[in-house]
Amino acid sequence: MRYQTASDVRADLKRIRRDLESGQSYVTTMPSVRAAVPSDTAPVPVPAVEPVSAAAPDGITKGPKSRTLPILAGVAILALVVAAGWYFFLREQPLSSLAVLPFVNEGADPRIEYLSDGITESIINNMSQIPALSVRSFSSVTRYRGNAANAQTAAQELKVQALLTGRLVQRGDTFVISAELIDVRNNRQIWGSQYTPNIADFQAIQEQISREISEKLRLKLSGEEKERLTRSATTDSEAYQLYLQGRHHWNQGTLGELQQSIAFFGQAVQKDPRYALAYAGQADAYALIADFNVLPAREVMPKVKIAAAKALELDPALAEAHTSLAWAKFHDWDWRGAESEFKRALELNPSYSTAHSWYAEYLMAMGKADEAAAETTRASELDPRSPVTGLESCAASYYAHRYPQAIEQCQKVLALDALFVPAHVFLGRTYEQQSQFPPAIEHFTKALALSEGDTNELAALGHAYAVSGQQGEARKILDQLKERAQQTYVQPTWVAVIHIGLGEKDAAFEWLQKAYEDRSAWLVFLQVDPVFDPLRLDARFADLVGKVKGSDSR
Repeated sequence: MRYQTASDVRADLKRIRRDLESGQSYVTTMPSVRAAVPSDTAPVPVPAVEPVSAAAPDGITKGPKSRTLPILAGVAILALVVAAGWYFFLREQPLSSLAVLPFVNEGADPRIEYLSDGITESIINNMSQIPALSVRSFSSVTRYRGNAANAQTAAQELKVQALLTGRLVQRGDTFVISAELIDVRNNRQIWGSQYTPNIADFQAIQEQISREISEKLRLKLSGEEKERLTRSATTDSEAYQLYLQGRHHWNQGTLGELQQSIAFFGQAVQKDPRYALAYAGQADAYALIADFNVLPAREVMPKVKIAAAKALELDPALAEAHTSLAWAKFHDWDWRGAESEFKRALELNPSYSTAHSWYAEYLMAMGKADEAAAETTRASELDPRSPVTGLESCAASYYAHRYPQAIEQCQKVLALDALFVPAHVFLGRTYEQQSQFPPAIEHFTKALALSEGDTNELAALGHAYAVSGQQGEARKILDQLKERAQQTYVQPTWVAVIHIGLGEKDAAFEWLQKAYEDRSAWLVFLQVDPVFDPLRLDARFADLVGKVKGSDSR
């Protein structure tokens, strides 16, 4: 007899109000209301009340026929129905957003840190397969590793309705894994469990946890979604452990760690040549290495394509592999192919924040500022505490020439992480475009120091010196870049932009031609980056844009 829907509650409320207003109100025992009260709550006695009679002639209500008692009883029942209905509504509605906080490595043993991180990230990836559920990314929750913040604080910052917390303890050859799911709307535990697997059982445990979470969140899954939630990526436990170690190093984000991640992913596919996720990991690692510009894009992107294509051959529904393939096609100037792959990735996994961020960069390059902003907003919703995701909003405003918004967004990123080098670079570029050269040079100098002399930051500082009239300083940096290019790879575009700042167009086009031959990564933003504005009226620039825009690698 319990209320089945919120509309049933609404219907009873309307009936009670109508009866009260008509003067014919009476109260019954209303068994349906009693049934709606939570089972762990003591029943609320409901007094039987006489039918209401008219008031006494002198206007004074008297005795048992007074209207006062039924009205008060009606109000009490109304309050009870509202409370019971709200409890029922809150309890029965599916939870639509989730954050999985990093599982605590109870013994703080660095040798098994990759396991605690790995099970966290695996559950996140599994739950992200469910379109009806918004899941916060791994990078967004890492700041809570070892943090004593309570569930309500974390949920408020991450803007979610449910939190999963867990612990990992090693005891000899076995582990104890405990997990707890909290409905943060009322700070109530809705599920908890403990497992004692050996290391070979880890993949099965994270799949079981994912399945039980989906049930407790009251999510209705299609057959395909259930299959993806429980399907093992590999049957080789050693390959799975190697994959987790690869992801652990990949998440560190430095060049050295990325190179280590590629080695672990390679070992994983040697153990299991049909391990699609390991190939996708290789593709992701090569894609990030391209950002360090230690190799020309024409050498790196084919490696991304090969690894992503192999992953998709084994698992066509792997969103991560579609995203990496889209990234490679984007930087190989296969514009239509890139857009198709990005859309497919987001169709398969709407909660994959990396896909939203990289697709936003593609839209920025296409000059679709509003669409890019929508994607950066969605990425930030999924990854609200990540400076990398926040930077996309700054970049979108910068490329759209919306400089006040760009400054505001970059400052928000630096509030999250004051040492985040790319935010200093974009903030410097934005100040530069507003002819605010002192703060621009200050941020470029800060970025150069934090990056320990990275070529990208050095070139940005050289351009700022050039456009601010400090040509001597600009030429010193120009000479440094050309000398550095003799020992290591230097993206030709960086040399070109300093010549642009110095007003040396012929030299700029000479280096831009080299950049074109290298498929230099920065050229994807040729149409929108204000750094190139001094060249836009030159016929040679229009020719270069035409070659990049019309290039199709398929």
